[in-house]
Amino acid sequence: MTAIESLLLQGRSDCPKCHRTFSQSYSMYRHYRYECGDAPPRYQCPYCAYCSKWTHSIYNHVRKKHQGCEVKLNKRY
Repeated sequence: MTAIESLLLQGRSDCPKCHRTFSQSYSMYRHYRYECGDAPPRYQCPYCAYCSKWTHSIYNHVRKKHQGCEVKLNKRY
């Protein structure tokens, strides 16, 4: 059993890496898997090498750096 699974079974929603607390276990799991610490960025700009963990950052980047281009995402994993 992993550290994350044991915390979920205890009814706690604390991130084992950064100890951030969440009101729902799914939110903590998403944070732990995709956002916490050195997790790789999930999204990439379709027009350049810019990557981000958040979709809103990609949308803002495309609107500012690639004006006139269609706003879309490339999901890396």
